[in-house]
Amino acid sequence: MLREGWDVRNVTTIVPLRALSAKNRVLGEQVLGRGLRRITPPVGGAAEIVTVVEHEFFARFYREELAAEGVDIDVTEVSRVPKTTVSIYPDEARKDVAALDIPVPQITAGAVNTATLGEIDFDEVKKAFKRLGLPPLPLEKAKDGHLDYEGRHLVTGEILEKMKIHLPLLRTGVGAVSYFVKELEMVAHLRGTHAKLAPLLGRFWTETLFDRQTTLSDPALVARLGDGAARECTRAVFVPLLRRKTTLAQQRVAAAPPVSPAAWRPFQATDSETHPVKTARRTLFNLVPCNRRLEAAFTDFLERAADVAAFVKNAGPQCLRIDYLDTN
Repeated sequence: MLREGWDVRNVTTIVPLRALSAKNRVLGEQVLGRGLRRITPPVGGAAEIVTVVEHEFFARFYREELAAEGVDIDVTEVSRVPKTTVSIYPDEARKDVAALDIPVPQITAGAVNTATLGEIDFDEVKKAFKRLGLPPLPLEKAKDGHLDYEGRHLVTGEILEKMKIHLPLLRTGVGAVSYFVKELEMVAHLRGTHAKLAPLLGRFWTETLFDRQTTLSDPALVARLGDGAARECTRAVFVPLLRRKTTLAQQRVAAAPPVSPAAWRPFQATDSETHPVKTARRTLFNLVPCNRRLEAAFTDFLERAADVAAFVKNAGPQCLRIDYLDTN
């Protein structure tokens, strides 16, 4: 129920799901009050409606309390509540959709960059680590990898639950290899390099990074790979190396064919004072969803203009969109 602390103004429907009696009158007033708060400013705002699903308490509240205050309450059947959501669809039944159709171009990439990783020798990996000027990391004995948790009652201190929380991020050496391969591929914008990187990572960890040689099955190695120092050293060695060994090939992409709005699936739109829908003869859709009065006025202009044969409002989930992309 909408009670104290609820500070959301865009409440348009109240569905009471609990019993309310005369003793709970204050609660009922609070619930109704949350729905009576305006969404738009009173001056120049839209005519707002709050819908309350039928409930005995609110029916009595209307009759006894609000009527005594002189507040005029309109009780309407649910089937007669004004609809604020409409369906937009190509109106093939009443219009010549083919004549009013306007193909919409598809925005596609002009070219695709394909990254290819060249061969990397393990000696190059060792030289990259040597250039960092860092001593090998100590490989200590693996510590206990779990934490005992107890959940207690706040007042009585009674233990309500117990569990063991496993702390290590990486469970096995093989899993660590797969994890770091994916991380390096993401940073270097590469794909399908597991066959090349996995052996290099395994040898780097077992022969070079730590102060003693070990194996991927060593629990101490797995635990050490989960900390920040090992991760940063691995990235500092491999990321510059991958970038030097990566070749980018650019390939032009053929332009995609335009899309016909006549093939768009029906979609939903809001019909309100600020977002009205208009009927128009020169569009293939049954209605034109408008954002504010400017678009509504422009729709009327397109209907009257002598040099306009057809128009389409670019709206809905299938409309033309230009996505923002970074330099990569």
